[in-house]
Amino acid sequence: AWNWFSNIVGTTNQALAILGENMPENNATKPQMLAELRMVRAIAYFMWMDLFGNIPIITTYGDFTPKPNSPRAEVFAFIEKEIKEALPSLSTTVDVTTYGKPTAFAAQALLAKMYLNAEYYTGTAKYNECIAACDAVIGSGKFAIEPRASYLQMFYPNNGPAMKEFIFAIPYDPAMASLPGTNGFQYHARYDVLRSQTKR
Repeated sequence: AWNWFSNIVGTTNQALAILGENMPENNATKPQMLAELRMVRAIAYFMWMDLFGNIPIITTYGDFTPKPNSPRAEVFAFIEKEIKEALPSLSTTVDVTTYGKPTAFAAQALLAKMYLNAEYYTGTAKYNECIAACDAVIGSGKFAIEPRASYLQMFYPNNGPAMKEFIFAIPYDPAMASLPGTNGFQYHARYDVLRSQTKR
């Protein structure tokens, strides 16, 4: 897990550096694209921090000198700042065009998750901030708990942007080869694992 999350951080740092320097400033999609990349990095940092606590904060591409671990509270503050700075440039559209991309609501959902556990991470409770982030998602009216009749469809291989319960989804394609450093099982995990279990 450590290698996986640090790999995501390194890859997004590379993409942010290349696109930030080479995309024309008048490109209308540049701010949103860079904000989405920062959100991918923030999500990786959150999971990395949640699992390991004190971790290194690395934001510069091409600097391969070992970095010391930062205290968990400092990492929390870094992630929170990243999300808040990305938020204004993230899309508020929720449809097929933003499926699989971090939207403003994915950012609010991540903030809610962080604030819910802020007392554990930092020693300071942030329950009111958690409520405000949840209200931003719920108040948008763009999401809903799937009804019982269609709940299991969220786990079907043909699920997608039609599912109203997904705030942020990572699309998987079972036809694709596995990524370097993986065994490919994650491409089938959301559907095949349950289907392959036998009753005893």
